[in-house]
Amino acid sequence: MKILAIDTSSIYASCALLAEGDIRSEAAVNNGLVHSRSLMPMIERCLQNADTDIGQIDVFACVAGPGSFTGIRIGVCAVKGLAQALKKPCAAVNTLDCLRQNFPFASTVCPIMDARRGQVYCAIYEEKSILLNSSAMAIEDLLALLKGKNTVFLGDGVKVYKDTIFAALKERALFAPPHLNYTRASSAAFLAMQAAEEKKLVSAAALDAIYLRKPQAEREYAAKHSQA
Repeated sequence: MKILAIDTSSIYASCALLAEGDIRSEAAVNNGLVHSRSLMPMIERCLQNADTDIGQIDVFACVAGPGSFTGIRIGVCAVKGLAQALKKPCAAVNTLDCLRQNFPFASTVCPIMDARRGQVYCAIYEEKSILLNSSAMAIEDLLALLKGKNTVFLGDGVKVYKDTIFAALKERALFAPPHLNYTRASSAAFLAMQAAEEKKLVSAAALDAIYLRKPQAEREYAAKHSQA
């Protein structure tokens, strides 16, 4: 089985090709939210490096959120288009599940992504269980759930809230190395392979983004009209 996975959920975009259980090629770029022009050339390089044609791909996967609304839409639309054209199935990978793969051995892991306005996209994983499913909440509310637990934090939210986390949890707060704060398409590819084994793939038409809250434009529109 050959799986092409992409991640455009944050400023760090990546693409990976998994074939017969091994990562054959991976490409990444951290140039900000310019994925609309960098994604397709990156996919092409990834395929060329693995000496693989796009028609040989069996499953198309994308990191479908939560994350940057613009980035997620770009990734989901790209995968939907490729899968539809080639009549292949898709896998939607949760960003927080993907981040968890960067630090799989700690007893309690909390990936956090900056959701702006004092909130984070987050989840809490403990060994083989999930203590908190993907959520959007205030950082203070999240930290209250982790009181008394030695917890590894990772994700782009660490850069924003590291001081707040340490002030609340002190020595119980552990932080992953900076290079592990990014999602990787290679992790998404393995999660997609797991989805394929569990028969959880979806069609291109059914593939959708994972949003934990409405886009800012929709929130502002609703707030404006609720006051009218």
